Amino acid sequence: MMPFGEWFDRYYQEIYVPAIREAGFEPVRADELFNTGSVVEQIWEQIVKSQVLLADLTGKNANVFYELGLAHAAKKPVVFAAGQIDDIPFDLRHLRVIVYDVREPKWAMTLSRQITDFLKNAKADPAKSIPQPFRGGQE
Repeated sequence: MMPFGEWFDRYYQEIYVPAIREAGFEPVRADELFNTGSVVEQIWEQIVKSQVLLADLTGKNANVFYELGLAHAAKKPVVFAAGQIDDIPFDLRHLRVIVYDVREPKWAMTLSRQITDFLKNAKADPAKSIPQPFRGGQE
């Protein structure tokens, strides 16, 4: 779950995809779904099928937050990343967030490594990546 366009498309291809694969997952982004029908239904289906999700909250994109709400409703573990801490709403700041700064040397390599590590941790212990009250009743 992330914004599309501009630099985000490059971040996705050059940083996120390799990091996700390194963690043992196959990346899928909503703009890669080429089916007819309802986009929201297709996003919901992908969320439900996913073992772990990754959300880049940079820029406070409304679509990303909508999809994040769906992921929480589906009781799915989500790993968070953001370009600055101010992109993280108060109600999510109690969760661990990968905060990256594109002005830092080797930021992309650091971000990639952290994404891989966080995804592996979420896979190993998914409940820790699902905030309360959504965690309750998970099997």
